[in-house]
Amino acid sequence: MKNLLFDIHSIIDDFVFLFYFIGNDFLPRMYCFDIRNENLEKLLKVFQNYYIIANSYINIDGDLQFEAFKLLLIEIVKLE
Repeated sequence: MKNLLFDIHSIIDDFVFLFYFIGNDFLPRMYCFDIRNENLEKLLKVFQNYYIIANSYINIDGDLQFEAFKLLLIEIVKLE
């Protein structure tokens, strides 16, 4: 695996994408990420673990990278 170069703009894009899992006014939330039960910290830990093993950002120039997203979902499944 090659190391992922640090790009703050890409990390912010991925961070915003990650918070869609929590939900907003237009999307329903995933119940495993209820922020009232300290699950936000778990989601941030998943995000951190993803970048340790990642080869790609999840969102590159507005395009979802499906292999990277699949890797993120594998990390999320480990919480369940």
